[in-house]
Order: sequence, then C-alpha cells, then structure tokens
Amino acid sequence: MNTILVEIEKRIATVTLNRPGKLNAFNHELVAELTQALRDLDQDDNVNVIVLKGAGRCFGSGYDVTPSDKPYTTIKEWRKEAVDSNLMMYSAWENRKPMIAQVHGYCFGGACDLLMSCDLAVCSEDALFSVPEIQFNTHPSLLIMPYTMLMKHAKMLLMSGDRISAQDAVRIGLVNEAVPTDQLEETVKALAAKLVKIPTPALQGCKKTINKIYELAGMREAMYMSEEAFAAVKVQHTPESDKFFEIADRDGMKAAFQWRDDYFVGKASL
Repeated sequence: MNTILVEIEKRIATVTLNRPGKLNAFNHELVAELTQALRDLDQDDNVNVIVLKGAGRCFGSGYDVTPSDKPYTTIKEWRKEAVDSNLMMYSAWENRKPMIAQVHGYCFGGACDLLMSCDLAVCSEDALFSVPEIQFNTHPSLLIMPYTMLMKHAKMLLMSGDRISAQDAVRIGLVNEAVPTDQLEETVKALAAKLVKIPTPALQGCKKTINKIYELAGMREAMYMSEEAFAAVKVQHTPESDKFFEIADRDGMKAAFQWRDDYFVGKASL
C-alpha cells in the first residue's frame, strides 16, 4: 500500500496514515487502502487490538482539498464521495477489534471523524482538534459527533468550526486522555497491551453491544442523513463562498480566511 503502513506485533496491529508530506490528508487512495486494511485486520485471528496513528507532524489534517481536474458538480457525485468515505469510517466503527486512536498534532475534519469512529483515543498535550467544514460552506459526511459528547458541545464545534486544545478535548469527551508528547507512544502501547489480555469473545461482544445501543438510538439513520446533507450542501453556491474559493485558488487559504474575516465585519467587499 502507498498511503498507509501496517505492522503486527504481540497481537497488536499498528496502522499508520502515511502521507506526511500532505499532513496525512485523505485522498481517494488513502480512503480505499485504509478501508481494505481495516477489513483485513478485522478478519485476522492473530490481531486482537488495532492502534491507528499518523506519520510525521500530525494525526491528520482532514480531506485533501487539492483541486481536481474533474471537479464534482452533481448531488449524485458528491453522495458517492460521502458513501465511499463513510465506508472507511464504518470499517473502524464496525471492526470487531477494539480500535485506539493515537493522536498528535492536528486532528481536523475527516481525521476527527475517524478518531470518533474509533473506540478509544489518547492524544498528546499539543494536539489540536477541529471539524471546520462549515467554514468552507460544507457539511461533515459522517455527523457522528453528537453521539460522542453532549449536544451543546457538539453544536459549538460543528456550528463554529473552532479549534480546541487537547485539554478541552478530554473535558468534552472527544478523547479519553491527554499525555505529554514524549509519553504518547508508551501510553497507547500500555493500553493496547491491557486490552490484549482481556478474553477476546468478551471484549468483542462488549464493543458490539455498546455500538448497537447507539445504532438502536438512530445513529445509523442519522449518518445516512448526514451523507445526503453533505451532498446537497456541496452543490450550493453563495457569492461569499465563490469569492472565498476564488481567493483560495489564487492566493492560498490564509488569504481566503483573512478576506472572510474582513468581509463579515464590513472591511472587505465581494
């Protein structure tokens, strides 16, 4: 595989997102490879626990926004994009093996959705979290956040697109624990080793039952709704969003955000 690494030792599989030059941004190849790798590990009787982490400076910066030669223009195309992406998320959520996200640096957008699709998460104290899609006139394709924390916290993050610290991520229940950066690897290894010692049928049964409780509460249907909302929003245009992406293509994202901030306080025009 070109975009991920898989290592297995002592019944623990470590899967590494491996596009460090792109801050592990999700492109079609990574989505397909990670989906397949997690499905294979789900069926591997030599694996009891899966650790998911990122190479380089961060866990993941979200979806790759590099302009495409053939940009999508229809709801059908965007819906397929959402469904394919969510298959990757479900390969973590539905995996029989407990999955631990090991997070450092940025954890933005789709990477944050992937983190929330895992069972447990430990981050470094320098980690930053955000689901910034709303700032790009779009919508998460997997709106799982309301099922991972209290409603008011989920609305604040989703409706503002703000970044939060590792300490705040622990406080609102996005991750289980934040540790010093130099202790992250050791802490996750110790947690994985603890889970390996638990009888496999009991551990897998516990995960399946907990997940089913959320699905009986309507989670799966809500995810289908988020796919539809994602596709619908992606084909909508406003003068503000068109101007934002015009500046982003010409001058870069930093300039586009500066224009946005100035525009909404009356310091810039369309």
